[in-house]
Amino acid sequence: MPHGAGLFHSPFGSIGLLAALGGFAVGLCALLPLYALRAMGAGDVKLMAMTGAFLGAADAATAVLASLLAGGLLALGTALYHGTLPRVLANMRGMALGVQHGTTGRLPYAVAIAAGTTAFVASSWLAGWNLWQ
Repeated sequence: MPHGAGLFHSPFGSIGLLAALGGFAVGLCALLPLYALRAMGAGDVKLMAMTGAFLGAADAATAVLASLLAGGLLALGTALYHGTLPRVLANMRGMALGVQHGTTGRLPYAVAIAAGTTAFVASSWLAGWNLWQ
């Protein structure tokens, strides 16, 4: 566990209850609109919320951005591999306009959340940043 204030200012090393709740809220609120648009599953939203609870609010926001970037790269690579890029682009346009289209397939977004969060935490650690100050 990272160094922190503990659950209730105890020396257990957690980031603290309020910081965890803040990170949980950031992770939840960041991906909830994608769930409302049916672009993401509820499990992925809950995973990002719990990831935020471990990171805290500021770091959760950066991890969300890194996860969205990883998800975009994963979706682009998958669409190119399967030859469905034109349909994916049409679906994105349809989602922006509020028009429902058929799905081009499922993408396990938990992989993108894990990759983006891991990349963020690893780059922060390699750069010598203390994520949990």
